[in-house]
Amino acid sequence: RVMLYPSSWDPNEVDKLDQSLTPVARLLQAAVSDYFVKLQPIEVLHQNGTTEKTWADSYTKLLAFNLTDFDRVLAIDSDSVVLQNLDELFLLPEAPLAMPFVYWGEPQGWQFSSQMMLITPSADAFSKIEVAIREAKKDESQKWDPDTMKSEAKFIHFSDYPIPKPWMRAPKDLLNKHMPKCRQSEWFGATDCRDRTIWLKLYYDFAMRRKAVCGPGFELQSQELPPDSIYRHGRWFHPDEVG
Repeated sequence: RVMLYPSSWDPNEVDKLDQSLTPVARLLQAAVSDYFVKLQPIEVLHQNGTTEKTWADSYTKLLAFNLTDFDRVLAIDSDSVVLQNLDELFLLPEAPLAMPFVYWGEPQGWQFSSQMMLITPSADAFSKIEVAIREAKKDESQKWDPDTMKSEAKFIHFSDYPIPKPWMRAPKDLLNKHMPKCRQSEWFGATDCRDRTIWLKLYYDFAMRRKAVCGPGFELQSQELPPDSIYRHGRWFHPDEVG
């Protein structure tokens, strides 16, 4: 396991008041001792010319292309949860890059999601990425069943804008407006709220797991959200995501 973290973070930083490790330093050290993670300090790749800070540093994940000490790297977003073992992905046929299709609307043309990337690191590929940065099928025949999908899922990516990221506390009115709606069941016209129940539990489990692993100081935070979102292809988008 390799963890890319901003070089501005000091794994040995001490709180001046009580001389204990700061929360960031404590967690970086715990990543090494408890989870056998190799720490890799990096310089954040910042995107200029954007008004939305949420995605301004998203290019940083592409630094995984430069991890040439490894034959293959599986890069996953930090706002995700691994539910089951993913080792079989490393057995996929050799390719410079493998990515899942987008999960909103029908994939057309070059529409893949960077939430998970199976990468063959390459100095040449990374140099091309650096230049590019500077210059900067929905299957309707398959019946949707949330319990089946949840049991088969190995990876969860939280992207439910305008609902904030899972480490932030969403206001109740926002949850009530944008959480999955209950559907009418085929059985005697009863109400089916499994989508909502599973969705809420995924966020709850993330918060509980984060608090249990990270400890005090990592409770859910409150956040003021930007203006109204835009609804397309069955999901909500931030205005900057839609041209």
